[in-house]
Amino acid sequence: MLNKQLKNISQSKLSKALNKIVEETKPEETGFITKINKTSLYKTKSFRLRESDLKNFENIVSYVNKKEDRKNYSDSQIIRGIINYFSENIDSDFKKIKEYIRVSS
Repeated sequence: MLNKQLKNISQSKLSKALNKIVEETKPEETGFITKINKTSLYKTKSFRLRESDLKNFENIVSYVNKKEDRKNYSDSQIIRGIINYFSENIDSDFKKIKEYIRVSS
């Protein structure tokens, strides 16, 4: 092993940051995620289901949960799954979906 001692060791970033924290009364708060001031990202649309739509949705929920042995999915998980399915398959199923949208009013 070498018995040499390193002279004129420059300070590392960690030691500089620690010295700065000790010297300042309140260190500057920094983080990886910045705060978003746009409120439009948090707005959600709500809607009401008709009685027949609610019945159909309950049938979908019971069918999905019967097929899965290990977990019961919540209503919101099933709705998100349906939305994700349609967003991925919109090109192939658009004509079918459009007809259902047209008669749903």
